[in-house]
Amino acid sequence: MKKRDFSIIILSMAAAAFMCIPAYANSAMTFWSGTDAAGVVSTEGDCPLEVVHETLTFDLPDTAKEDLSHEPAWSAYRNSYTAEYEIYNPSDLDVSAVLSFPFGTAPVYAPQHDSPAYDDETRYAVLINGEIIKPEVRYSYLGWRKFDVKQDLSMLKDIYMEDSFFRADLPVNRYLLHLEVNDADQSEGPLTEAACELPARPEKNRYQFGTEVTGIRMSETEFTAGIYMNQSSADLVMNVFGEAAELPEWHFETSEADPKEKQGTWQVIEQKTMTYEEYVMETRPADSPISPVDYYNALTERFIHESENLLILPSAEFMERGLMKWYRYSIDVKPGETIINSVTAPALPSLYTNYEDPLQEYTYLLSPASLWKKFGSLDVIVNTDEYLISSQPALDKAENGYSAHFENLPEGELQFSLCVSQNPKRLHSEIDWAILLLLVMMFVFIGLTLTVIIKVIKMILKRKNQ
Repeated sequence: MKKRDFSIIILSMAAAAFMCIPAYANSAMTFWSGTDAAGVVSTEGDCPLEVVHETLTFDLPDTAKEDLSHEPAWSAYRNSYTAEYEIYNPSDLDVSAVLSFPFGTAPVYAPQHDSPAYDDETRYAVLINGEIIKPEVRYSYLGWRKFDVKQDLSMLKDIYMEDSFFRADLPVNRYLLHLEVNDADQSEGPLTEAACELPARPEKNRYQFGTEVTGIRMSETEFTAGIYMNQSSADLVMNVFGEAAELPEWHFETSEADPKEKQGTWQVIEQKTMTYEEYVMETRPADSPISPVDYYNALTERFIHESENLLILPSAEFMERGLMKWYRYSIDVKPGETIINSVTAPALPSLYTNYEDPLQEYTYLLSPASLWKKFGSLDVIVNTDEYLISSQPALDKAENGYSAHFENLPEGELQFSLCVSQNPKRLHSEIDWAILLLLVMMFVFIGLTLTVIIKVIKMILKRKNQ
C-alpha cells in the first residue's frame, strides 16, 4: 500500500509549523476568535428604502477575560453594541420590507449551544420605534471563510438548495463493515493497518467514512482510506453517495517502516439504503433549533465547501461555530415616513492573549450597508475606560471613550483593538529563546553543509581541468 510518503509529508509539515510558531509561557493558545458583527440589510434587492443615518454605539464596561467559556464569566459578560438606523421611505407607496441581520458565528470561547451557560437570544433585542419585536431566527453555513453579505444572504432560502450532485432524491447506501485479521493477539508488536482503494469519480460517487478512519491519501485516479487496528477486529461505517458501486477490497499489513502483509477478512454485516434528504434529516437532532430547510441547506453547503468536489466527505456532525445565525423581520414604512430600527447584540471580541494584558479586537462589517439604495451618515461611539491601541478607520478621543463621524460610508470594515494597558507588552518565554537558538543552529548547519558541498564541487572541477 502506498502511504508512507503521505505520512512523511504530514510529519515534515508539522515539524515546520512547530518551528515557526512561537511558544508563550501563559498559554499554548494565544488567539481566540470572536464574532464579526454586521449591519442590517434588506432582503429585496429593489427596496426603495433609504438609511438616512446610523448610530453605532459600543458599550464596553467589562475588561475582556482570557476565557469566557465558564460560569460566571460568560453569563456576567455585559459588553454590547447597538446599531440604530433612521430608515426613510422616499416613495409614494406603502413599503413592506424584510430585513436580515447577521450576527456572526459563535466565538471559540463561548460555551456550546446545549450548555446551560450559553445564553444567546436573550442577549439580543430588535426594536421598531422603541417597541421590541420578535424576529425569525435563521441559520446558514459559513465555516471558516470570510463573510460575504451577498453570497451569505443568498443562502437563506425557504426551499432546498439545488446542487448538481447533492439532490434530495440522491441515493445513499450505508454499510457497516466488519474487518478482522487472523492474528489472535494484537496487543504486542506493531498495529495492523487496514486500507482500501476507491476510484476517483466524484461525478458519480462520493464516499464518507466514520471517525474510525485514521488516514486518507489521494491521487488523480484513486484514493486510499486506512484504519489502524489495535485489536484483531474492528467495525467501520461507510456511506456511498450516488449510484450503486462495487465495494472495494480491504488489505491488511503491519504499520511499520517495512510493512508485512497480514491475512484478514472483511464483510458487510449491515446495509441501509435511503435518499440524501432522509440521510440529512437522520443526522438532525430532534430538538435542534435549526429548521429542517436551514439544516438541509447548511449541511449541503458544508459538504460542497469542505469536500471541494473530492471524494471524502466530512462527518455529518455540525461544527456549531461554523453556523451563521440571522434575525429576519419585517418593517412597514408609509410614504414619506421615517422609522427608527435598532438592534442590540453582545460585543464579542477576538482575544490576543500573547500580551501581559490581553488585546481585544472588535470587528463591525460596514460593507452590508452598501446594499441599501442610499446610505447617509454614520456615527461611531465607543464607550470604554480602556486604551485604544489601533483602529481602522481612525477614531478620536472622546469624553467617555472614542468616537468618529462620517458623512458617507467609510471604505472597508470597522476594526479596533483595546487594552487595559496603554503600551501592551508581548509575552516571551524561555521556549522562545530555545526555538530561536535551534533555528540559528539549523541555519549554521545548513550553511556549513553548503560550504562543504561547494568546496567538494570546486575540487572535482579543478581535478577535471588539470
